[in-house]
Amino acid sequence: MRFYLLFFILVLNNCNQSNNVIQIETELNYSDLFIGSVLEHKISLKDIDLFQPDSISINWNDNGLWLVDSSSILVQSHAKQFQNEYVLNHKITFWDTGEFTIPPINLKLINESDSLLFQSDSFKVFIESSIDSTMKKIFPLKSPEEINFPLEKVKIFYLILILALIILFFNFLKSEKSKHLFKRNFYNQSPISDAIDSLNNINIESLSTEEFYLEISNILRKFLENNFYLVSFEMTSEDILSIIENNDLKKILSNIDQSKFGKKEFEDEIKKADLELTKKIIRTLFKTVQIN
Repeated sequence: MRFYLLFFILVLNNCNQSNNVIQIETELNYSDLFIGSVLEHKISLKDIDLFQPDSISINWNDNGLWLVDSSSILVQSHAKQFQNEYVLNHKITFWDTGEFTIPPINLKLINESDSLLFQSDSFKVFIESSIDSTMKKIFPLKSPEEINFPLEKVKIFYLILILALIILFFNFLKSEKSKHLFKRNFYNQSPISDAIDSLNNINIESLSTEEFYLEISNILRKFLENNFYLVSFEMTSEDILSIIENNDLKKILSNIDQSKFGKKEFEDEIKKADLELTKKIIRTLFKTVQIN
């Protein structure tokens, strides 16, 4: 069963405004009230165009407990103003049982020359427990509402992303690129063997003096880098000799510098001798490490 209470209060202003009749109408719209149910409270001011207000002020006419006691009462307000009517809607939810008094509301119309004050009536309502008198059932507080959890969607997205990355990783492990990658040696396991093999592959007759000594220099510096962990390609001959004391190394570096910077030409016999000397240097340095 629903109850609709309509109350009309006609208020007359002072003598200057005796011809202006503005109606105030209060409406309560509710069924049986239980904890959590909503009561609709509506106030309408009709024919406000007779007064032509510039503004309208609103306040509850009580000791303040109505709005302060939010643990038991929840009030949601919404107002609309039209040309000849002002409508104020409240949705009131009660979270406690017992009798409640809805206090009157003061509405003040203000314009440049005057003001009018209107007041709605107060009402008493009784809020019943959600448990009925027979104690056999509990009334629902509210109809079920769907709750969206955006975080769940984020979790699902990251889960899919992780699974996709795992699949891509296993596919990569099966590919040829991964096999070459894991087979790659990141350090030279046998610097002396690599250096001697590279020296044996040099064809003196096919190389000019400058090209020959450039090959010798690259092989020697690579050996020093792999065997002694020197940044030999960024070092001068003097830098290398300041670290490694070896007369044969000093001689071969001198010939390399003369070929590179002095453009000196050497006969094939000297180049063959320097090739063998370089092999000797590598074997000697590999067996007897002398680093200052």
